[in-house]
Amino acid sequence: MLSFATARVPALTPVAVSVTPLAAAAAAAIGRIGRRRVENAAETLAEAVEASGDPPAEFIDKATADDRRIELLTRTLVIAQDKALWEKRRALGRALANGIAGDDARIDEELLFLRAVADIDTPHIKLLARLASGPQPGASHGYWHREEITAAK
Repeated sequence: MLSFATARVPALTPVAVSVTPLAAAAAAAIGRIGRRRVENAAETLAEAVEASGDPPAEFIDKATADDRRIELLTRTLVIAQDKALWEKRRALGRALANGIAGDDARIDEELLFLRAVADIDTPHIKLLARLASGPQPGASHGYWHREEITAAK
C-alpha cells in the first residue's frame, strides 16, 4: 500500500521510510506478546491438569465433553493469557480443574471466581491481605483508618 502511494505521490517517500522501521518493531512486539499469551494459557492449562490428577488427554476430553465445560475452559484460557502474575494463573488453573470435575453448580461457582480473578489486580490483593491481617494494635475501636490502609505496602 505504501509503495503504491509513494509511486503516485513522491512526497510520501519520507513517510514510508519512517513507517517501515516502526512497522517492523510493532510486528516484533506483537509476536512476543502473542508468544507470551500462549505460554500463559499453556501454564494455566498445565496447572489445571496437575490439580485434576488426570492424564492430559483425559483432562482435555473431560474439559470438552459438553458446552458448559467448553465455556469454562475457554474463559479460563482467555483470562489467563493476559495475567502476568503466576499466582493468578495458578488459581485460574485450579478453578478450571474444580469446575471440570464438578457439576453445573460448581461450574457456575468457578465462572464467578474467574470473573473475580480477571478483575482483581496487585493493589487489590495487597489491600485484601492488609484487611485480612486485622486492625493494627492501638487502632481505635478496632476499626481501620484510611491512613492505616493506605500505608500498607
